[in-house]
Amino acid sequence: MRPYPGKELSNERRIFNYRPSRARRVIENSFGIIAQRFSLLRSPIPATSQNVMNYVKACIALHNFLRTQDLSASNDAQYIPHGYADVGDENNGEWRQGEASLALRNINRMGSNNTKSAAKEMREILTNYFVNESSVPLQRTIVGLE
Repeated sequence: MRPYPGKELSNERRIFNYRPSRARRVIENSFGIIAQRFSLLRSPIPATSQNVMNYVKACIALHNFLRTQDLSASNDAQYIPHGYADVGDENNGEWRQGEASLALRNINRMGSNNTKSAAKEMREILTNYFVNESSVPLQRTIVGLE
């Protein structure tokens, strides 16, 4: 979902732009850590689509298992030591310095600015949802409204 363009946005549009941006950051952090730990995910996998999905699911299951096992370990023995993962929106984790981070590059402009009307309508629906029914406590503070 494309963010609203421009700098002079309404409060609702600023909140909308924040929410997918935050979700993307969390997903990048999670997948980046998994790819850093499991080299299988650092390049295209020569397998059928079904097998690729199974490999990724297995890596996620192992990742989740390892996360629960090292909660009481010393920082040196932890699967994800302090400072390895991103903290907040501005503090990049150490995983971004590794080889796996090369797979998560910024995407340059692709195509035109002609967004289809259905996509625009969905963005408006999500904007309303994020501002009202799905509002989270910090979103107004993060985008500078409080």
